[in-house]
Formats: sequence, structure tokens, C-alpha cells
Amino acid sequence: MSFIRNDSNENQRSRPISNGMKPRLLYILPEYQINAHTHFSYIPDFLTLLSNTFEIRLLVEKGEVPQISGLHSRRASILSIIGARLSGYRICYVHYSFGSAFVASIVFRITGGKVFYWNCGLPWEYSRPFLRDRFERLVYQLVSFVVTGTQGLAHRYAKEYHLRESKVLVMPNWIDVEGVQRTTSRVPKEEIRKQIGIVENQQMVLFAHRLSPRKGAHYLLEIAKHLPDGVVLTAVGDGPVRVRLEGKKNIIVAGWQPHAQVLSHMASSAVFIMPSDEEGFPHVLLEAMALGIPFVATNVGGVAEIVPRSFVSQLISKGDMAAFSSRLSQVLSLSPSEKAGMVREMREWVRQYDSHTVAKIFSTMIEQS
Repeated sequence: MSFIRNDSNENQRSRPISNGMKPRLLYILPEYQINAHTHFSYIPDFLTLLSNTFEIRLLVEKGEVPQISGLHSRRASILSIIGARLSGYRICYVHYSFGSAFVASIVFRITGGKVFYWNCGLPWEYSRPFLRDRFERLVYQLVSFVVTGTQGLAHRYAKEYHLRESKVLVMPNWIDVEGVQRTTSRVPKEEIRKQIGIVENQQMVLFAHRLSPRKGAHYLLEIAKHLPDGVVLTAVGDGPVRVRLEGKKNIIVAGWQPHAQVLSHMASSAVFIMPSDEEGFPHVLLEAMALGIPFVATNVGGVAEIVPRSFVSQLISKGDMAAFSSRLSQVLSLSPSEKAGMVREMREWVRQYDSHTVAKIFSTMIEQS
């Protein structure tokens, strides 16, 4: 995969953005916690890679402000955004935060800078209060570029928010493939399974997401009813659906776990499931592929664009839990040779989403825009 501007007729020749000195990049996060369950934990290492190309100032709205070697980190505020622009930062990249994207657009664009705004999901499918919806639509118009994860999603953002095709850029999500594999290579899988409550000879199916309807947690009861004998579903996460799952047959609710622990749970599972009603570019599927864990998922958002083409049978229409459960049973019964072939293909495929590769795509995107 390479950086794509969503306009096949536009000249994409590289335009230098500095004359020998590193260009300055302001990167804004809505929140950060070192032991968070979210995939924001990948961002510090990614910024370290980007620091080879950019002089980076990191602003964080909530939570901890990570101290990263080679970066300037501080709390995000209107004044800190203005201060960055006055210090010579011309490029601002905002991860999800509409508020910071709005402020940065006002500060940067009227002074000749550029604002890149990352969003990746299906927000138009869910109703919002009128004023919030108007504000978000305004932000999409104000920023210089909207960045999302796949070509299909780029077309949807352009359509839903009435944006020029050339304004919507495509950059994939990423994981540290070798890091994920290295972190879990020595995981005592039987011990992990025992701690969760999985007894010997049982197989574990893992769900790791917010326990909310958007992420398909309300389907877990139906999925659990159709699990083959000797299979238990473990739900890692928390949210409004949790109370409906606790104490139910074939379901263990493990609650929120730090991201590293989620990876250990995944490495100890037989199959990963993602029955979401909404997704953009889910990191969890990249992690499952890196770990060689077979998966069954719903075909929503950009999911079909980020898995191997031969895995289309693993993707089920949203809400069709009969087909989902049927496919899950088939995956659980794969022969060792079938599973080995699947593992090889997943691990080869996911290398294109390694953080080192995507850091180069990010740099090219900034340079060419």
C-alpha cells in the first residue's frame, strides 16, 4: 500500500517542504495513558520514527503527556497551538479531536499553514445533536485535508461531508509488527488462559473492544449460544452491554485490560471475533494477523480493504449472527495444515502495515500535499 491522494487526475509530484532542515510538525492527540487499553499506545513509537524526518511538537489534550526522546511534549490548549505556530510550525496533524482541529484551522490556515485531520469510522451512520453535527461538518470544511484509512472510506467521507475528492487523503493505520510478535512470543498461554478461567482442553474465542452496540457486544450472547462444546468466549473490555453478559453461559467478562495484556489474551486464543456494527480501520485485526490468530469479522467500514483478498469468507454481513456463528464454527474446526497456511498468509500480508512502512507513507503524504 502507498500513500494515496483521492484524486487520480491530480499531479502528485513531490514538493520539498524544507531546504535542508527538518520541517516542523505539530501533532495533537485527544488523550494518552501509558497503560491505556486503546491503540494510542502505538503513537509514541510512531512519532519517534517520524522524528527522523520532522521536528515534532506533541500536544495532548487529556491524560498523561508522554516524554519522548527527541520530541517536545506539552499540554494542548489554544495558547499552545498559537505558540507552536508562532514558533514556526507550519504543519499540524490532529488525531480525532474536532476541538483542536477547529482551533488549529483558524490559527494555521489564516497564517499560511496546513492542518491535516485524521478521522476513521462511519460517523454519518449515527445521529448526533444538531449543534454537534453542524460543528463537526464545519471542521471538515475548515481543515486543509481530511485523512482516513482506506480508499473506500475516503470516497464516503467526501460524499457524506461534501468535500472535494482531492481534499481526502488515505493513510493506513499501523502496528509494530515485530514488536507485537516479540511481546507475545514468551507469553505463558496456558497460564494466561488459567487466569482468565479457561480450563484445560477448552478453546478460547476472544472479543476485545468496547462493550457497546457499535462494536457488536450485544451480539455476543447469540454467538455464545452457538459455540461448539468445549469453547468459551472471553470479552475483554467494558461498556454498557457488560451487565447483560456477566454470568452468562460460555462467556467470561475480563473487563478493561492494558494494551499489552490484551495482546497476551489474543495470543492465547484460538479465534478472534469482531462482530462490529461500525469500524474504520481496526488495529485489532492487524494484531490478530500479526499473531497468526484466525478471525471472523463483520464486513463494515474499511475492513474488507485491509485483510487478504482470500479472506473474504471470514467477513460476514453486519447483524447476520447465524452466518457469523456458522463461520466461527468452521474456523474453530480448521485442520492444522489449513490453519498453518492461513497463519503464513496473514503474517505476510500484515507486514505492509508495519509502523516503519507507514511512517514513510506519512512523510510522503505531508510532503506531497
